[in-house]
Amino acid sequence: MTRGQTVLLYGIFAFAAPIGILAGADARELLRGDAVVVVKAITLSLASGVFLYMSTMHEFHNAPLIRHCATPRGFALMLAGLLLTVGVRIILGLAHAA
Repeated sequence: MTRGQTVLLYGIFAFAAPIGILAGADARELLRGDAVVVVKAITLSLASGVFLYMSTMHEFHNAPLIRHCATPRGFALMLAGLLLTVGVRIILGLAHAA
């Protein structure tokens, strides 16, 4: 990125939170009752989803699980381990329920 693009990106990032706070305050004045709760839930879920996606995608190239599971044998072993874990969980759940 050029220096100008970097400054622009940091500027957008720096002003995003204050603009979001002002927009949220205005939206709260316009919305009443259950609409506020729905908008807040949607906003929080989108924000957490974006951060989860960004952190996951950033670390994918470093994750050993991704490197080892990229082959058919590695994927089959990972799937077998997952199914074994599910099976043990079901058996333990049934044992505790009795």
